[in-house]
Amino acid sequence: MLLIAALIELIMITSCKKKPTEPVEQPRTPREYTWSIDTLSYPNSFQTYMYDIWGSDAKSLYAVGHNDRGFGKMYYYNGTAWEDVKLSTVQGGNIYGPIGLKAVHGFGPNDIWAVGEHIAINPNPPPNFLDSSLVIHYNGSGWFEVKDPILLTGRFLVTLWGTSSSDLWAGGVDATLFHYNGVEWRRLIPPVPLRPNLHVVVRSITGTLTGETVYMLIRADDFNTIPQYEHYYFVEYANNAFTVIDVDSVVGGPYDVDWGHQALWYSPWDKLYSVGDATLFEWTGERWKFIMRFNAQLENVFGSSPDNFYVVGQYGQVWHYNGKDWHQFKQFEAPDVPTYTGIWTDGKEVFIVGHNTHDTLVLHGK
Repeated sequence: MLLIAALIELIMITSCKKKPTEPVEQPRTPREYTWSIDTLSYPNSFQTYMYDIWGSDAKSLYAVGHNDRGFGKMYYYNGTAWEDVKLSTVQGGNIYGPIGLKAVHGFGPNDIWAVGEHIAINPNPPPNFLDSSLVIHYNGSGWFEVKDPILLTGRFLVTLWGTSSSDLWAGGVDATLFHYNGVEWRRLIPPVPLRPNLHVVVRSITGTLTGETVYMLIRADDFNTIPQYEHYYFVEYANNAFTVIDVDSVVGGPYDVDWGHQALWYSPWDKLYSVGDATLFEWTGERWKFIMRFNAQLENVFGSSPDNFYVVGQYGQVWHYNGKDWHQFKQFEAPDVPTYTGIWTDGKEVFIVGHNTHDTLVLHGK
C-alpha cells in the first residue's frame, strides 16, 4: 500500500509540472518582410493603371485607377487574389457610361468611397472629350453612383479625404472642391486666383484626426506668363474659413522647393507631411521643416506609426522609416519605370500600388 501511495504521489507531482513555455514568434519588422508582386492587367487592354489603394484590413483592399477600356477601373483583394470589380452596367454593375477613378477612401468594410470622372464625347469639339465629377459609394451590397446635381458642376476629381461619411472632402480639376456633411454636397471656391488661362487643380486634401482643420495643396499653372509659372498654394480650412498659409511659385523644370508639391498627409500621430520633387517635409505649425531628399520624384507618404511609415515615387522608389533612419528597398528601383503612387499598411503588412508602361504592380510585404 505504501508503494502504491508513493507511486500515486509521484504521478501527481509529475503531472503538475508546467510544460515548458513555447517561444512567442515575434512579428517581422518591415525591413524583414517577404515581398510578393502581383500584376494587374485587364484582358485585351493596353493600360491598366491603378493609382490609389485603401483597405479595411489586410484581407480586404480596393485599388482604383484608369483603364483604356470601359472596364478594369477597380480591383478588390480578398486576402488571396486580386479580382476586377464589375462596376459597369454592362458587367452587371450599377455605374453607367465611361468613367475613370483616381482616389479611394473608406471608414469600414461597408462604407467606402471613390472619386474620379464621368467621360463624354464633346458634340462641339475641341476638346474631343468632356468630363464631370464622379463620386461612387460602397454600402455593403454594391457600388452606387452618388446622384447630386451639384456634382455635375465639377470636373475630374483627383483627391478624397474625410473623417467619416458625414465629413467628406473631394477636390480636382478646374478648382473643383466639394464637401459632404452626410446630408448634402456643397461646392466651395478655393482661395486662389481664378482667371482665364490659369489652370487650377485641388491636388491633395488631408486633415486633423477630428476634422476640425483641413489642409489642401492647390496647384495653379499660369499660362499668361513667359516663362510659365507653377504656383503651389498651401491652404488651411478651419472654422468655415480658408487661409492661404504659403505660396511657392516656381518655373517648370528642376528646382528647389519650400515644401512638397505632390501630396499632403496628416498622420495618426498628429504630424503633417508633404512630399514631391524628391523631397519630404514636416509641418511644424509655423513652417515646413526639410526632412530628406530622395533619388527621384515622390508621389505619396503613408504609415501606421512614427516608427513605421513609407514614401514612394517614380523609378521604383520605395523607402521606409523606422523612427531612426531611412531604408530604401532597392530591389524595386528601376531606371525608367515603374511609378508607385499608393500605400496602405496596418503596421503588420504593407501594400504599395503603382504601374509600369502597361500594367499595374502591387507590392505586398509581410
